[in-house]
Amino acid sequence: MVPNWASALDCLRDGLCVGMAPAHQVLPWIERGELVALQLSRPFPASPSCVAWAQNKLSPAMAWLLEYLGDTKTMNQEWLNGPSF
Repeated sequence: MVPNWASALDCLRDGLCVGMAPAHQVLPWIERGELVALQLSRPFPASPSCVAWAQNKLSPAMAWLLEYLGDTKTMNQEWLNGPSF
């Protein structure tokens, strides 16, 4: 468990772990041979993702998260359905 994607990617690149990461974040390292994309014998099925929150209790952290993820189309395109290997 790490506090953020930057730390997770550092651990992957330093060979400290095996992990899954959004393709758009690791593709440059895969292309340079710094990381290797492994094929799962039983790939995870594509699945929709939902983000739910209480609109009447929108905290600054939740507002930041929603801005960071983007709208539904952007979130699905950039975070869930990135390029295949």
